[in-house]
Amino acid sequence: VPAGVDLTVRNGTGDVTLIGHSAMSIVLETGIGELFAQDARAQALIASAGIGSIELENPQAATIIATVGVGDIVLSLPPSASARLTARAGLGEISIDRFPGMTGGVRGFLGKTAHVTLGQGTGSIELDVGWGEVEVELYLPVPSMTSP
Repeated sequence: VPAGVDLTVRNGTGDVTLIGHSAMSIVLETGIGELFAQDARAQALIASAGIGSIELENPQAATIIATVGVGDIVLSLPPSASARLTARAGLGEISIDRFPGMTGGVRGFLGKTAHVTLGQGTGSIELDVGWGEVEVELYLPVPSMTSP
């Protein structure tokens, strides 16, 4: 798919992998399976899975929305990320790495909720898992190994 073309991928069962696409909007959906997006750039990045997992690695988006009924969400952001982040786990865990200048935190016992501001809070991130885990981690790319 050429860069700049809005992208919607709907899959009943199976995995979806997206690497390095740029568009105004990117929508990824699966009923049962895994969604993986790396270096996606969009105004809005939306991902949903009924049963499965969503992994968003180094997304560049003003709005990120990820929803899983049963499963996990892993969001890897650079230390310079700037967004208001809300995460909910109906039954499960939420873990958020300590980002520079981060404020807010995680609350709850069986059901957890997080309200966090990263950087200046210019973007919007909503992560929601019915039963499972939400993990927000620092994205630190591994330097490439070059031969002499």
